[in-house]
Amino acid sequence: MSEKIKREKPVKVRKHVSSACLECRRRHFKCDGKQPVCDRCQKSNKPCQYVASHRGGSRKKGVSTKKKPVTVNDINQGPEMPMFVADIEDFGKSKSTENSANDGNEIKSNDEMLEKLMTLPCAHDQNRCQDSNCPGKSAVRYMKSRPEKRGQLNESETHMMETLRKRIKLESTMSNIDCLFSDNNPPIDIRSFKELEMTTAVHDPSNYVDLTVLDKDVILKNYYETFHKAHPILPAREEMLIYMSNSSIEKELLPILSIVSDGETTSVYARAIDLVSDRLIQCVEVVKSFGYIDIVSLQVLTLVSFVAHVSSLHALSKNLRHFCIYLLQDLQINLLDAPSKHGSNDMTPESETNAPLKVFNSPRLSHVSRDSIDQCARRLFWELNFVDIITGSADGKTVSSFDKIESFVDFPTVPSRDEFDYKGRSEAGTLVTNAVKMNIEITNKRPYDILLTRLQASLSSWEMRLEDPSLFEAPPLIDKSGRVNEGVHQAILLFNYAKIFVHRPFSYLWKINSPQHPKCNGEAVDSTNVPPQLQANSRTTIETRKTIEGANSIVQVLMDTGASKVFQRTHFFACALALSSLVHLSAYIWVETTLAVDKAQAFGLNEEDLDVYTEYIKLALTAIYPISKHWQLSGKLAKHIRDSLTTLRPKLYSKLKDFLPQLEIGMEKMKIREGDSTGEDSSRSSALPMNAVSSSTTTTNYDGLQSQDNNNSTLSNRQSALDIHDGAIPGDNISGSYDFENLSWEPVSPISPSGCDWIDKGLLDFNFDPFPSTL
Repeated sequence: MSEKIKREKPVKVRKHVSSACLECRRRHFKCDGKQPVCDRCQKSNKPCQYVASHRGGSRKKGVSTKKKPVTVNDINQGPEMPMFVADIEDFGKSKSTENSANDGNEIKSNDEMLEKLMTLPCAHDQNRCQDSNCPGKSAVRYMKSRPEKRGQLNESETHMMETLRKRIKLESTMSNIDCLFSDNNPPIDIRSFKELEMTTAVHDPSNYVDLTVLDKDVILKNYYETFHKAHPILPAREEMLIYMSNSSIEKELLPILSIVSDGETTSVYARAIDLVSDRLIQCVEVVKSFGYIDIVSLQVLTLVSFVAHVSSLHALSKNLRHFCIYLLQDLQINLLDAPSKHGSNDMTPESETNAPLKVFNSPRLSHVSRDSIDQCARRLFWELNFVDIITGSADGKTVSSFDKIESFVDFPTVPSRDEFDYKGRSEAGTLVTNAVKMNIEITNKRPYDILLTRLQASLSSWEMRLEDPSLFEAPPLIDKSGRVNEGVHQAILLFNYAKIFVHRPFSYLWKINSPQHPKCNGEAVDSTNVPPQLQANSRTTIETRKTIEGANSIVQVLMDTGASKVFQRTHFFACALALSSLVHLSAYIWVETTLAVDKAQAFGLNEEDLDVYTEYIKLALTAIYPISKHWQLSGKLAKHIRDSLTTLRPKLYSKLKDFLPQLEIGMEKMKIREGDSTGEDSSRSSALPMNAVSSSTTTTNYDGLQSQDNNNSTLSNRQSALDIHDGAIPGDNISGSYDFENLSWEPVSPISPSGCDWIDKGLLDFNFDPFPSTL
């Protein structure tokens, strides 16, 4: 009888979709298959990309060729879970099929390499690939002019083929940019800007800057007096006038410089999100209209990305930053100071080893000295490196794109190291990158001990370096004349990011009692074998105090450089201060709850610790406000922390609120609304209180803010405390299959209550729950 009822149960007729984009596949969403952008990606402001399916066969129930269905337990095992976009499509295939496919695509010999080489588009039509950056182009020309087309390869030709075989792994990943072995499709010339099309309409063309009335002298004066010292991307003012003697350079630079100038000196962009968005789009359109890709256009796009970030236009900022990183490689800036053999992209045996790099080939820079271009290129490279780390890797889970780039770039000599320490900042950035790699190993339950040991030693060396810079021949934070070295200041911020990332997973501040996976499409994957609470342990106590020391150091550098002069520092200082506030807030809750139940005083805590953390939070918030009068991101960070204080510790906030300045610019205008921010309305979304965030709009489980179960057992080992709740690694690093046709221009991050994604992720990584009464 039951079988009969089961057979008669109506079956829902599902619409067949011939293809689904990678984003929907990765998140297991139903995709409508619309091209070039599906509705779901368009609404959620995600890059949408379609690839050929390799599944084959019927998808009817019971006809699957998989050995077994993929379950939640399979995914929780870690190593079998796909870690890269390219692996998602093949997830669940049998190993033999996967290996045979790889064996079929692998080029095993130089003869096979030659056969593949002669199937490239440039082998049939050399004019078609004339302006592309394909490393096989010159090899094709050589082999076509070779007397014996299929004869035995000599030694130099063998070396040429070996070099190409090594580069295929790098170049073939950029399949939508370079044509090398990418199904022989016509190459896409990214330098033409055809792939940098807008996908969001301008809100109001009247928002555009009137380019005919720009006052060059006033703009340059304001720019160099306010912004340039913390981020010396451009040459000195006198040298800049030489560049601007070319009319196209002047017309490209002035729009973005005017935006920076107005933003630094007025409050015009503090709450006018549509205004700054439209004007940034205008800056990109100006660059496209001239059609040059050189050091100047790259400087402009980098500044646009920077302003987009501090204006909470995170999708635009990230996409432009990745675009700049690719163009940086296209101009060969990453090979600027390489040995001569790396100076050319030609692969022929007769190619010159001292061929000029593309960065020097711009016709409109013919009047500028080689040394000046060198210095500009070095500054731009290291500035992009810093910005990519502090914005892209600051979530503690995303490795910087620069970690994968082969680079031979010296540090600039202008400004000098005593004025701006590029070397120290770069080394501190490496610490952050390594700390992120360790967090990824922890997330995926892979061995991390070697990385941890190396990082602990490096952090200890840096502590000694900051204590006595002269011992390491490094410049101090503040010289004898009282001048702040902005490079050292930014290096200290990165050092403390790394310190928090390294020590926090092993501390009491880490939120261990939470689901292992985020809520996707409203459905949460419940955690099994929830780790119990931590007991008083000397190692864990040390890790906790070192995490708090990292937050203390961020506030200490604020006091050392003058809290009233915070606007003279990098605007990323606001993000660092927000991070320190989150650490101090979690530390406050940990101390408060521990004192309430720690009758034996096993932790050695006292009430004075609470007063110290209170003052640190108050100082950090107070310092963020001056920046919020100029740019929207800082105001959103400040308001988000205030909302968090109100939600988590209302008594603490009631003590602080009378001492905090009011948000006069923009905050009182912010709309507070429930639910999802999608489509065009997401450009108006703003800071949401903690209890107003819909569970479907973030990748973090807010259920962890509820009280913990009191029946947790004793922690058995260290690894069990490291089951980070977010098993996915955010895809902020540059992808080889990046789709520049879908650059998003939505002003605000649709999943970010504070306007800064990593701040929201960091907030929920801390343990805000009351400790059980049995310590």
